[in-house]
Amino acid sequence: MMEKQSIQQENIALIQRLYKSIESFDFNAYMELLRDDIVYHAAGNCPVSGTHKGKKAIAEIGRITFEETKGTHRVKLKELIANKSYATAIDTWSAARNGKTICMDNIIVYKIESGKVSEIFEFIEDEKEHDEFWR
Repeated sequence: MMEKQSIQQENIALIQRLYKSIESFDFNAYMELLRDDIVYHAAGNCPVSGTHKGKKAIAEIGRITFEETKGTHRVKLKELIANKSYATAIDTWSAARNGKTICMDNIIVYKIESGKVSEIFEFIEDEKEHDEFWR
């Protein structure tokens, strides 16, 4: 007999799909996993930092990141845990920009409501290095 998947397992699967869409540059799949009223809290002090509200704002962050890094920005999921309302990931991101390269681990907290990501909180491993990369 097959057991019903727990809400925690569903939330883990949701975030795994989110990372797979990032890794495969599937922008449409990524956006489908977000609520329309998504709020993203991006750490640091650079062009993509701050609080961004709505899918249009998320798309703009993606556009800036892609253009500024000339498509070199990569994100890889390392660890993931979840409960019924949140998922927390450790990921590694890397990129090249203006002759500089960066690679660091971040902690990302995802608030999940009704099977979609409603809020994202980003915690940068080294904000100083992060901000210098984007300057």
